[in-house]
Amino acid sequence: MRRKKTISKKRRASTLIKNTTENAVIVFLRKRELGKVKTRLAATIGPKRALAIYHYMIKHTLVVVDKLNAAKILYFYPEIEQYPDHPDYHCNLQKGQDLGNRLINAIDDCHLLYQKIVVIGTDCPYLEKTDLEHAFKMLDKNDIVIGPSEDGGYYLIGLKKPHPHLFLDIDWSTDRVFDQTLKAAKTKNLTVGLSRTLSDVDYEKDWVRYCESTGTQFNEGL
Repeated sequence: MRRKKTISKKRRASTLIKNTTENAVIVFLRKRELGKVKTRLAATIGPKRALAIYHYMIKHTLVVVDKLNAAKILYFYPEIEQYPDHPDYHCNLQKGQDLGNRLINAIDDCHLLYQKIVVIGTDCPYLEKTDLEHAFKMLDKNDIVIGPSEDGGYYLIGLKKPHPHLFLDIDWSTDRVFDQTLKAAKTKNLTVGLSRTLSDVDYEKDWVRYCESTGTQFNEGL
């Protein structure tokens, strides 16, 4: 009987990611597909316009991440999509039955190669470079960092090592996410740094408020 080869977690991580800088930004995003993204937004403005807005928010997020001195890792769902304008980004597939498990697996992939990891999505067009820089800085004195969103979730979470319990038994896509995550951190006596509170764009009213507050002239052809 032939001996089955096993791959250590450290070796598996090194095959996924080749960059060895101290910090890493993980961006969680969906593949751009008509009718599959920003469904709550699409319910009132239509799937075509929702897809265009999603493309805009991805572009904004990556422009912000581009400015950082950190490894940049994209985790896609449900399948990988290529971004030729960002050849230095590592592209991986989200793995897991729900968002919590997918976050656990992505962090587990990366933590052996990076001292600090910050995970973000693409729903917050208010995000700036300073928010990410501040999150990395706060990790010097805290176990984790969370960027709360106005709807009760969070747009950013940063860690120095895996804490799987932070992502288990969470009611994702509800206004309880932030409070449940904070409670989970306290059960393990983790110190928590808080970034500024920002707003996600999930509904039409969120998008209208963003455009009005920032003077954004949206071109659907982006």
